[in-house]
Amino acid sequence: MASTTRFLVCILWFAAPARADDISDAQAEMEKAQEDLERGEFEAAIGRFNVARSLVKSSSGPYLGLGLAYARMGHCEQAIPYLEEYLRRKKSNPKPEA
Repeated sequence: MASTTRFLVCILWFAAPARADDISDAQAEMEKAQEDLERGEFEAAIGRFNVARSLVKSSSGPYLGLGLAYARMGHCEQAIPYLEEYLRRKKSNPKPEA
């Protein structure tokens, strides 16, 4: 039992969670990216979604944003992998637009 506990602690130790600063920075990037997306500034949105994705690697939101941005640009072949990854990560209540 003790060795199992130590093993789990080691795994959790090395699976570093996102820092609070990273999360708030990612949220700010997501908000700006959404505004860019709504204005039709797709390249800017893609850049911001990628920044958010790099800050909080476990998040599903940037993948949805990337997929939607590429789709709205008419680049469906680039959109599909991001939308599939979003759906893989967001098993419960995914957004219908995905």
